[in-house]
Amino acid sequence: VLVAGLGLGIILMAIQDKKDVREIVIYEKYPELIKLVAEKLPLNKKVKIIEGDIFDIKPEGKFDTIYFDIWNHISADNWTDMKKLHRAWRKCLSPGGWMDSWRRSYCQELAAEDRKEERENERWTRAFNHNPLLS
Repeated sequence: VLVAGLGLGIILMAIQDKKDVREIVIYEKYPELIKLVAEKLPLNKKVKIIEGDIFDIKPEGKFDTIYFDIWNHISADNWTDMKKLHRAWRKCLSPGGWMDSWRRSYCQELAAEDRKEERENERWTRAFNHNPLLS
């Protein structure tokens, strides 16, 4: 299992004792979060926490599960990051494996709404700029 983002360690604690989980690799960007959270959790030998920004890590290895949980808020802007991470790490997913991001579907919906709003604004701007009554 690869998880990007330690957070409060909730995901880690939920999976570390599962028999079918052989190894958990966690990338966490912030050393202060590793110190604050990881040092207080009862971690087992399956867990490896690596300090580093997932965007700077060269994707390698094979994982049955890859989960990206690096965002502090939900926004349409996250959708671009999610697509980038999924493209980069897809090659590391084992056949039949699972990959997702925190609130991915919702961020995708927000991004689609933003694009729709941008197109509508462009349409109104063109109509306004070509209106002979306003010239």
